[in-house]
Amino acid sequence: MEISDDGQSEQVTANFPPADALSGFSVLFRQYYANEAAGFQVVSKIMKKLANNETDARAQARVDELKKWSRAIGRLRQFSVERLVHEKLAAEAVFPPLTSEEAATYPDLEIPQQAISAYFYGEHIHWGDKSVLLEQRAEDSFDEATYLLGYLKAATGLAHMYLGYAVLVGTAIGLST
Repeated sequence: MEISDDGQSEQVTANFPPADALSGFSVLFRQYYANEAAGFQVVSKIMKKLANNETDARAQARVDELKKWSRAIGRLRQFSVERLVHEKLAAEAVFPPLTSEEAATYPDLEIPQQAISAYFYGEHIHWGDKSVLLEQRAEDSFDEATYLLGYLKAATGLAHMYLGYAVLVGTAIGLST
């Protein structure tokens, strides 16, 4: 962002991937994010059912581990990685705690789940009910870039978790070593 010397104007230069790459990422990401056959919710339910049917000495540890993954992914739908890290460091007195005003929006302008929905149903997958919202954001180049960055941060935080979970599942069913 460049602000003019007189402070009266600004120029925002955003360097995001091309729209088709963002749409492609969004379509693939949605397969894991949504309640679809390969989605986290469906696979997690299957894994929990299998783990609950086990009776060996490690059975409860497997159930507990699967619950941790579900909780972590649930939290990432509500808060960005950056927010969760800040909360953890504040709890350890490494960072100052957020004020009540900051806690409402820092660092996320919207809940990750809302950001993801806006881009799924407003532009990248469907031209749906969220398209008006994205058109409004596009009226200000700073807002447009800031909200798109929020979507990408939310989606990549969850995508990393889904990839990790895929490795866990692959190992559990003998596909990975």
